[in-house]
Amino acid sequence: MEFLNPLMLWSALAVAIPIALHFWHQKKGKLLPWAATQWLIEKDLQPAKGIRLDNILLLLLRCLLLLLLAFYLAKPILKNTATSDHHSKIHLVQPSEWVVNNFRFEIEGALTKGEKVYWISDAPTPLENLTAIPTVSDFDPLVLQTFLNEVDALHSPEKGIQYELYMTNDVSFGDASTIYTSSPISLHSVVDSSQKVLQNYLSLTNNKKVFVNNAQLLTVGDVLPSNLKFANTAVHQGVIEVLLDTKDSLERQTIKAAFESLKDVYQLEFLVDEHLQNSKKYDIVLTDNNALLQNQTAFTPQTLCFVLGNATGSFAELNQERFREVVSLSERLTPQTSEMVYNGQLPEWLGEWLVKDFGLNRSRALLSAKQLQSIFKVRSKGNQALRQKSAEGVFSTLILLLLVLIVIIERWLSITKKS
Repeated sequence: MEFLNPLMLWSALAVAIPIALHFWHQKKGKLLPWAATQWLIEKDLQPAKGIRLDNILLLLLRCLLLLLLAFYLAKPILKNTATSDHHSKIHLVQPSEWVVNNFRFEIEGALTKGEKVYWISDAPTPLENLTAIPTVSDFDPLVLQTFLNEVDALHSPEKGIQYELYMTNDVSFGDASTIYTSSPISLHSVVDSSQKVLQNYLSLTNNKKVFVNNAQLLTVGDVLPSNLKFANTAVHQGVIEVLLDTKDSLERQTIKAAFESLKDVYQLEFLVDEHLQNSKKYDIVLTDNNALLQNQTAFTPQTLCFVLGNATGSFAELNQERFREVVSLSERLTPQTSEMVYNGQLPEWLGEWLVKDFGLNRSRALLSAKQLQSIFKVRSKGNQALRQKSAEGVFSTLILLLLVLIVIIERWLSITKKS
């Protein structure tokens, strides 16, 4: 049994109040001479001997009432002893040399005890020894959730299971809201310092550097700050080639003005062509020309493509082998047709896509061990959870009824004594 408000148990100390009052009233009074005493009947003069049982019963009822009230206010909950007394451990290990080296003692101890140990992969693979670590290309929240679902299904008939999870603390788990399991998880995480994600930056023709600073703002500087870790070479050097091929002249003017704004604020160097130059490879393409999208000579797998207006007919045919990313816009980028343009947000929007496309975003901070543990939630087990909740409700109701019954008995005895 556990309590939701265990501090309320301290109120049970109030049981000392009726005990103190009881002994206070038991004190002998001071004898005073009174002339009329001789006229009293002799039997009334005889002092009471022994212990009054009605007083003791009232005292016990009042003490019990206070103790039961403190117990009720502490909100007791029933604990499922079938699953809490003993846990059968299942160890889940990420296939990583870093993880194995850090938790070798725990994993080998589990193997020695004959406990179940699995590699985290597409399907639960029993871990028999640590000499051969399987190769797994991806490890992220989706992979882990899929694996946990498989393990849950494999051990669904068993009761009292606890997972021991050994994994690296990866930045990708910062995007995970919740990972569900059917059993509690004890997390053992380690940071793999051998895999450091370095921050990208742009290098301009005047040797200035464009990067994202500590405040997550795009910044231009002569040198890269020493307190941040950057890649050895710039992700892009010099002029950013842009192809702006759209039929709407107002749209062309609006987009060119947005690039000029980025150039003025961040000193980014854009060379905007309004017609395809076959001798060039473009970094950014904005077009509503379906035929242009089929041209494979002017684009590279690193090209960022914006499909404008009604050029969505060819959008389904575009793929990541031809472009780094494809952004489809159903509206025209003019003040009359786009609220973003009307509010002057187009330069900022293009800048955000530029930062994303070149990977200038700073790496997210790792979650703390407590934050990482909070991601894992145990699924409610349907009818079992309902039965547990129902039993707790009945238990609380019985305590309340007992309280009412004791109050009634105490009042009846008290009134009867006085009468």
